[in-house]
Amino acid sequence: MKEAFAIGDRFGPQRSILFASDCWLKNLDHYPHPLNQRLLRIFDATLLINNGQDMHDYVLRSVKADKAMGSNYFSQPTEMMARAFEAVVESCSGIENPYLVSGTTKPDSIAVYPDIGHRDVIHAARQAYFHPLGAALSR
Repeated sequence: MKEAFAIGDRFGPQRSILFASDCWLKNLDHYPHPLNQRLLRIFDATLLINNGQDMHDYVLRSVKADKAMGSNYFSQPTEMMARAFEAVVESCSGIENPYLVSGTTKPDSIAVYPDIGHRDVIHAARQAYFHPLGAALSR
């Protein structure tokens, strides 16, 4: 069975929400489509190192934060992707809006966000996804 990659896509008998990051983590089949391939590259860029086989330091730091807090929050793929999105918006997008996002570079919070160099890599992967998506939607 192929699962669509759609943020908040509802499917199955339970009609539960399965996020694209959960599909990626579980290595579920997806609809073969160029945009889905680009979406997968965002997850790879965010959560894996260059060889695609090992966890990025961002993941390891998130797991460490969970252990320190005695929780299972910071290392959830949906939470990691949300923080990565937030960090990239603050650092790479040219948008300056403290209402939208702020504080991802503060020394006391940087450990649970991608570092500055990693944000550039994530930003490039996001641009490679959103640019053709925007072009397709504007047709």
